[in-house]
Amino acid sequence: MDPSEEVRFLRDLIAQLENQLKQNSAEHSSGAGFRMGEQTRKRKRNGGDEDDGTNESGWFEQMEEWKRVIKLELENKLLRAELEHHKLLVAHNALQTEMMEYKRKQQQTIDELNKLKVSIDRFALKQQEHEKRMKEMNCEHQHHRKETS
Repeated sequence: MDPSEEVRFLRDLIAQLENQLKQNSAEHSSGAGFRMGEQTRKRKRNGGDEDDGTNESGWFEQMEEWKRVIKLELENKLLRAELEHHKLLVAHNALQTEMMEYKRKQQQTIDELNKLKVSIDRFALKQQEHEKRMKEMNCEHQHHRKETS
């Protein structure tokens, strides 16, 4: 179960417990629900067990304790989920920064390659001009040799 599902589950459980507490409180105050049966009360009176209400108050205390524990667990889960979210956010930002740096370096490499291409194109053009001059000079030299011979 992922953290968000656990949080939802615990919230639902708290709501159920709170509703149950409200119901039980209403029943307790109206005299129904937690009132012991007539036979049980008679048995306690006759058997020496007194109905001092500790059973009911103990149950309420236990319910309140469960509610408190569940709320603490929910808060703990929520804090863990927030921490995990924060860690993911930090990791995302670090990755994004790394990607930006990579893109910057990539653009620098592209710019350098473009400069090299321009330089190579200029060099190739100069080489062509040089070869053309060399051919012209060879032609002139051969033409001059023919004339002198």
